[in-house]
Amino acid sequence: YGYLMFEGEQRTEGMHDILSVIYPDGTFASAVGNNGLRLRDEGSFWRYSTLHAATCPANYIRVDDLLMVFAQNKRDNWTSQGMQGNSVTVWLSTGLVTFQPGEPIVLSEVQQRVVDGNADARCPTGNQALEENPLGDPQSYDLVIAQVGSSSCKTLILRGDVANWFEGARDGLRYRPSETRIFLVPLSWTENDMSNFLKAENISFSQLSMLP
Repeated sequence: YGYLMFEGEQRTEGMHDILSVIYPDGTFASAVGNNGLRLRDEGSFWRYSTLHAATCPANYIRVDDLLMVFAQNKRDNWTSQGMQGNSVTVWLSTGLVTFQPGEPIVLSEVQQRVVDGNADARCPTGNQALEENPLGDPQSYDLVIAQVGSSSCKTLILRGDVANWFEGARDGLRYRPSETRIFLVPLSWTENDMSNFLKAENISFSQLSMLP
């Protein structure tokens, strides 16, 4: 089994919940129950591999650490974009913890080591690019507004035939899943490297520029 987490507006508008959905042993978290999540208009599911999840003990201490690290990463992404962001509630095994906008999210030593050890986990190295799936349900939502990218690499996003790139993670990015492709690329790549990559993949584009 893997581990599934949810982040986004689940109960209340303007409140971001970060909680477990499916534990590493395949059981649903108590917050989900038999009725599922009460999802609102925005949110993301994040899946972690069986290899990572298998290291979590039965009492889910590692899962609590993961939730707290994710909360801090979310706050950091908002701050780096000049956004105050929303209140954040983390659903820990010991109960709910809520952080108000701008309130520091302090990590334990163990949680900080998770941050330090996983800083580049999602980003490709060398001369590779990693394509991400711009998830969305085109039958229900033609336009998606989501967080895209990772803090330690660059992101190349094609919307139609227009290609843009940016460094780090971007919140509130608008795109249509049916006409969008997203690639994580090494931090060292230049605009010329990205252009050559698209041409090598036979991906047509009319322009390539940094996203403001």
